[in-house]
Amino acid sequence: MILEHLKLKTRKQHSRLHQHPLLIGITQSGYSLARYIQLLKAYYEIYSAIETVLLQRQSQFKLDFDYQARYKLPWLQADLKDLESPPTMNHPTLANETSAIITTPEQWLGVAYVLEGSTLGARVISACLQKSLRISPQFAGHFFNAYGLNTAKYWHEYQTFLTRHPIVATTEITDAASQTFGLFNKGLDLYAQ
Repeated sequence: MILEHLKLKTRKQHSRLHQHPLLIGITQSGYSLARYIQLLKAYYEIYSAIETVLLQRQSQFKLDFDYQARYKLPWLQADLKDLESPPTMNHPTLANETSAIITTPEQWLGVAYVLEGSTLGARVISACLQKSLRISPQFAGHFFNAYGLNTAKYWHEYQTFLTRHPIVATTEITDAASQTFGLFNKGLDLYAQ
């Protein structure tokens, strides 16, 4: 029930993110390599901010969920290295905003929902990038390949963790997920030209 509630309550923000100029057309043949690099740089900065706080708070809240094994920042680093385009960290406010979003275990779950859920759509994008830009899971496509063949398994593990976690405040989960989608939009805006 919580998963359906989350999906319903974040549908508008999720849809808005999909309409961002850096993401529009990513599954189509006209998507440029330059825009892909901008997207990866934006994601690098966003994930750096979010995952740092997620890992800190996971330890603080003593959550029995191994996010360290799901850490996505190295994928982005590898992709940018493959494309000979080093990441930049120009917007420290993203980290501050993430810290404000994750102050309770429920908020942690809401943020993780966005990051883990994104791996499902990433696999579709990965297949399209292989055709249009010759990006592969082995070259500049680590991030969108997500967990590879284990993507569905990892998503199921997160769902199980979420549904078994004793939830005190459902609103905190949905608000944190919505704010995370907003943070992604804001981070992408910083890199859109």
